[in-house]
Amino acid sequence: MVYKQVLCNYKNMRNILLLFVILSLYNCNSKVEKRDSSEIRLNEIITKVDSTSAFNGIVGILRKGEKPHIVYHGFKSPKEKSSKLDSSDYFHLASNSKLFTGFAILKVMNEFDLKHTDSIAPFFPELHPELQRVTIQQLANHTCAIHDYFSLVDEPNQITNKQALNLISQLDSTVYEPGLRWGYTNSGYVLLSLLVERVTQRGYNDYLKQEILSPLGITNAQLHPNKINALKGYENNQLSQTLSITTGDAGIFITSQDLIEFFENQDKMSAHIDEAKMWSSPWRNEEWRYGFGWFFSEDTLGKFRAHSGKSSGFESYIRISDTNDLMIFVLSNNVNGSAKLIRKKIIEELIKTTHNKTYKKH
Repeated sequence: MVYKQVLCNYKNMRNILLLFVILSLYNCNSKVEKRDSSEIRLNEIITKVDSTSAFNGIVGILRKGEKPHIVYHGFKSPKEKSSKLDSSDYFHLASNSKLFTGFAILKVMNEFDLKHTDSIAPFFPELHPELQRVTIQQLANHTCAIHDYFSLVDEPNQITNKQALNLISQLDSTVYEPGLRWGYTNSGYVLLSLLVERVTQRGYNDYLKQEILSPLGITNAQLHPNKINALKGYENNQLSQTLSITTGDAGIFITSQDLIEFFENQDKMSAHIDEAKMWSSPWRNEEWRYGFGWFFSEDTLGKFRAHSGKSSGFESYIRISDTNDLMIFVLSNNVNGSAKLIRKKIIEELIKTTHNKTYKKH
């Protein structure tokens, strides 16, 4: 009798353990299937928008507390199509470098007790008095009205900070009254990087790496690299020319892993983000504002900040939502219009998903 009871208990325990194992395997498979389906979905978006397979780059969707969702689409060289893209590849951020310049100048302002309304005159004695009236905020918000240095040369090629400053120093007036309206100009951000150097007495690259990039966990980024695994930029599969090697307005080369680290550590720059928003200026209308390297706006997904970049065969886009901890990024080394279409479609799909979830709740 005792033996039968023990045997029965053993069988029951074995069945319970077997059921537990089956349920565990089911849960694991469900998670894998869910992750796989999301990856397929992003690939579907890229394929649907880019029917000619022109897009060459990396697309990422990051959410707090979730595994990064990244798709590597294309080749290191879109012309040769031999080696596929991977996480070790460096892409030029182009004008997305400006958001890190914004962090740098805001940190310098806090460290050296500078105000956003301070004139740049003490830092740039070589500039004409008409340009010296410009404030730090106006440089950072594209309201300085200083001619873009690209417009001051017939054929820009490998322009340096020194050359850009020399071109700006020859100006005796601004395009319009500084602060009057918004007008995109790379000159302002080159001057900001030089201002960082002149105030801190440190090289801009050194200051940016040590004070901004390193705290954000961005350890791979380089400024105008020569020897690292940096990709070359293309336009419609043709190798592109490097127009400038200035700092502040562009020049940062970064990997997808760096952007993951940036997203996960962005809270370390929360004070500077708040300052950038507080001192931002209207862009075209009050629904969009720009300040210290960021566009600020709001849509169905919530409030967000974003920036895009395009230069020398590279294109980039970064968008971070303040309300639901979402980051979207697109990096491409083949400029042909496909990157912009893909980023728009991803945002449309995310908005549609959010709308459907809200509708179901009601």
